[in-house]
Amino acid sequence: MYTAGAGRVEAVDVERPVPGPKDILLKVRACGICGTDVSFLHMGGMPARAHLGGRPVPVPLGHEPAGEIVEARCEAEGLAVGDRVVVNPQNAPTGINEPMAAARHCVNRSGAGPGDKVVVFGAGPIGLDAAIWQKLRGVAHVAVADVIPSRLEKAPAVGADAVTDSAREDVTARLTELHGQGANALGQPRPDTDIHIDAAGVAAVFNTVVAAAKWHAKLVMVAVQKTGTELDLGGMLRSDQPSGAVHRGRPRLRAGVDTGCRREGRRHLRRVTTEGRSR
Repeated sequence: MYTAGAGRVEAVDVERPVPGPKDILLKVRACGICGTDVSFLHMGGMPARAHLGGRPVPVPLGHEPAGEIVEARCEAEGLAVGDRVVVNPQNAPTGINEPMAAARHCVNRSGAGPGDKVVVFGAGPIGLDAAIWQKLRGVAHVAVADVIPSRLEKAPAVGADAVTDSAREDVTARLTELHGQGANALGQPRPDTDIHIDAAGVAAVFNTVVAAAKWHAKLVMVAVQKTGTELDLGGMLRSDQPSGAVHRGRPRLRAGVDTGCRREGRRHLRRVTTEGRSR
């Protein structure tokens, strides 16, 4: 199934793949619909050299498949015809589906460790998966924020230490209650949260994090940002905040601006995300 213009798809016949000596051939039995697929559908394809004005090119949809092995070559160890498997989009030691892989990569990029205090914005599949991976890494405290109560109910069940309903609570005050009080570069009180993960993809998350970030707090964005937003560069400067975007299976830093400050006689540059070409 390929995109065929904005809001349109078409079925395309392709030749049956011929597996190599270490390959298997999979008959897809089910496939998840990712938010990225929906974005490509609305755009009419994948942007090709969009920074140069290139038009979207047709792209096959579906990268979260599961199915049955119909061919297994001799060097494909541990796999046999008839096995039911999921596609592992990362080279991990166990088979994990795409949302778990995206969340794992996000957590790896965050560099979270046992002593860190983390908040995850967005209690959808990737946000909850990020909470799971954080706790598996031994992170000290993981809070999850969302605006949908039914989603927040699931967070403690997967290991989150606390939740906050950001539609009804002051997130900054709640994080201070949970993580203690830190400060930004000017000594202004801020929650002592070490890492903020954006699995929601809305401007309110970015703005909340910049306003509430302590000195050297991190922001990692794994959600698809469907619209741009103005950046509070002053707020990022006051927190000396590194910020990066993770595009599913691989990291992507969208940058056009560096901010920095002098401390202890050295200049510390931090990458700031903007709308633009990956570098």
